[in-house]
Amino acid sequence: MSSEPISNLIIKLGLAALVRLILIVSPYKELIANRVEISTLLNSWRRVVEGVSLYREGINPYDGDLFHETPIGLVVFDFVLAYIPNCISLIFILCDLITGLALYWTACEYMKEMEDKQNAEKDSYAENASELLLNEHYFQFSPKYVLIVYLFNPYNILNCVGFTTTTFGNLCLAIAFLSMIKGWRFSCCLALGLNVYQTFYTIVLIIPVCIYIAQKEKRKILSVLCTFTVFALVIAGIFYISNTITNDWRFLRSVYVVILTVTDLRPNIGLFWYFFTEMFEHFRLLFIFSFQLNATLLYLAPLSLRFHKNPMLLATSLTALIAVFKSYPCLGDVGFYLSLLPMWKHLYSKMQQAFIILCALIVTSVLGPTVWYLWIYSRSANANFYFGVTLAFATAQIFLITDLLFAYIKREFSLKHGLIESNEKMVLIN
Repeated sequence: MSSEPISNLIIKLGLAALVRLILIVSPYKELIANRVEISTLLNSWRRVVEGVSLYREGINPYDGDLFHETPIGLVVFDFVLAYIPNCISLIFILCDLITGLALYWTACEYMKEMEDKQNAEKDSYAENASELLLNEHYFQFSPKYVLIVYLFNPYNILNCVGFTTTTFGNLCLAIAFLSMIKGWRFSCCLALGLNVYQTFYTIVLIIPVCIYIAQKEKRKILSVLCTFTVFALVIAGIFYISNTITNDWRFLRSVYVVILTVTDLRPNIGLFWYFFTEMFEHFRLLFIFSFQLNATLLYLAPLSLRFHKNPMLLATSLTALIAVFKSYPCLGDVGFYLSLLPMWKHLYSKMQQAFIILCALIVTSVLGPTVWYLWIYSRSANANFYFGVTLAFATAQIFLITDLLFAYIKREFSLKHGLIESNEKMVLIN
């Protein structure tokens, strides 16, 4: 399997950087940055600037309800705004390009693993399942599609142009995926720890990380314990540094409690805001637990048991579910996991609802800003209209995830039992 020539990589990266730079210097930059689909209270650059201003004045930015970034992020952003304010655009663009490269290298490694696994298990496949085997063309071009989808996905472009701190979270997550597939325990735990430090929900990804690294080592149980220990030490070190910066633990309320209790009900592309706006207060605690359990632990055990032999697919599925069900999602979260899907391009033909899902994503992406304008500016719509669009957007993503996983199961079943026999059994199951 040959990798992408350096010249082609440079052309793709340069074109992607140019697109982002043009939008950043255009009059539409502020409009993009203020969109509720892109910026939330957790990743807004405007809130970062205001929080840094309070920090410089000697006021604790975590005393109010304005700043929700982490203490380490506060120090880093203070340095950037103080010493290299003219390079902020370049920093966001560079981080976004590095994220795309990390996902590309992750896809390259994953293709090697898939090729080795196919060669090793080929003799156990059914005789008439040869047409399901992946060829060299697939292994060669899938990583290129991953890179292209990330660099030119409108969701990722808008996320970068809007200067959301999700850009840095996606970078950490991409490095964690690359380190995971390489078997680099410390760098994986460090990158994942930094992402968990920012968003909390991705803590569930430690399970596929443990599974992946354990598969590469002989002592499975010892490997899992070692990975958990390293991850726990990284998290403890990060929180110790945070406490040293702020001299107290008040940042926990602004960074994590607001995520878990959903105190801010500004509209976004998620599902929390509308339910908790309409809900009676005495039901709030019950639904808080229900919604947060759905966003974190509910799918972890069943998916881990079913897809433990393919930890990369498991990690991607969990990342996608987090992007759908977390309390304050944005398009940057959606664009990240969509960029990983070309690694399973061979499953597209077995997906039953691909066209409907694609149309739903496009239509809801266009309708969202339209209905928002009708609601906020024209006053000819209301919150029900906008929530209907976000609900349809989330439903399309759920169908996408389930359709992909079911296509994977159908292919694995067909490889073992043959095309005709497997089709008959799948009909009986359905």
